[in-house]
Amino acid sequence: MKMLQGNQAKQQTILVGMDGGVESTVAAYLLKKQGLNVVGLGVVFHEYSYKSLSVWTPKSLENIKKICNQLEIPFYGTNINSLFYSRVLEPVVSTRLAAEQFEPVIAWNKILIETLIEKAKVVGATGIATGHKAKVFKNQKSGVYSLLVPADVANDETYGLSRLSQDELSKLIFPLAEIKQNEILKIANLLGITFAKDDIENKKRRKKSLFRTDFIEVVERFSAPTLRKEGRILSYRDGTTICEHDGVHLYHLNQEGIVGKKGFAVDKTLSVIRINPRQQDVIVDNIERYHYTHCRLMRFSHDPAMDLSKPLQCFVQTKSSGAKLPCKLYFKNNRAVVVEFEDEQEGVCPRGGYLVFYNRRAIGATVIGSGVVRSSGYFDDEEYRTYPKTRAEDDEFDEDEPKKKKIHLEF
Repeated sequence: MKMLQGNQAKQQTILVGMDGGVESTVAAYLLKKQGLNVVGLGVVFHEYSYKSLSVWTPKSLENIKKICNQLEIPFYGTNINSLFYSRVLEPVVSTRLAAEQFEPVIAWNKILIETLIEKAKVVGATGIATGHKAKVFKNQKSGVYSLLVPADVANDETYGLSRLSQDELSKLIFPLAEIKQNEILKIANLLGITFAKDDIENKKRRKKSLFRTDFIEVVERFSAPTLRKEGRILSYRDGTTICEHDGVHLYHLNQEGIVGKKGFAVDKTLSVIRINPRQQDVIVDNIERYHYTHCRLMRFSHDPAMDLSKPLQCFVQTKSSGAKLPCKLYFKNNRAVVVEFEDEQEGVCPRGGYLVFYNRRAIGATVIGSGVVRSSGYFDDEEYRTYPKTRAEDDEFDEDEPKKKKIHLEF
């Protein structure tokens, strides 16, 4: 974190997003310790009480206000319920019913930062801050802002912040950029502030994709029953019906331990490999047969300085808590990109999944781009496929039949 001295610090007011947790509290404390004028803002964003939303819902405003009083900083609260509903809950519901993936953490961080910037104008703040583990760097020569991996690589949160604009990054301060989690906990302990016991566990759960079972109750609350129809669970290999189910929203790709209608337990060796929402079919197979080496992305956003005229070797993170994997990017028209993984990836890559790209794999690595998965697949004997052969295809395969010519990365 950039240290400000003397009058420079005293002239600045920073609005800190507070959720009643350890990280945001320590962030506010460190800024105040620098001599900055710090104001705390508690953001309430949902009026309903759901277990699945508990990891997102801030502690009560009264609790946040109490923490701000202990830190001796002003406190404000704001409600963005309608914004959270339209940009997080509605997409979660619609994508789930369409058998696609959606990463709520991306959308949530975006509206949180937008809200902080808006409220900063009201309180006269010159900048904003949060307790996220990330770092902002400004290239003094080009004036371009970049998002960097923090010192605490194990708790890196740049994945969820990767859609922030240049304007948003220019106003952001991450006080925890150079501090590891054990040091943060030590500082919090010295402050003598009592935090909820489930705070750290909630942070871990929040990093996981909420496309899975956590949001079934939300989908059922915010969608019409007519959109959640009964259907069949089918075998991919031979197309036979295994059992019936109560709605495709109950399932996600790569899911194991599948249960059908009336608690019917599907063979444990089978996983969900495809969902057809139009036909209400959930298709299962042995997941060990599935892999992919390529992904085609849409809505690709990138570093302003990136050269799109040639392929780029870099690293990709496929989920908020995932590793950074070596890959190569091939740039197409209309913000489309093809990703070629260095190593074969197991399972099925869901449409709508969010990928973030980095220039390297270490402290200080820079976020250079991100995009949404449109499709994925692999090459089998020079033929590009999304799924392995069915039993019928195996039976009908004619070795004398001309194979499709491999057109590298054109799919």
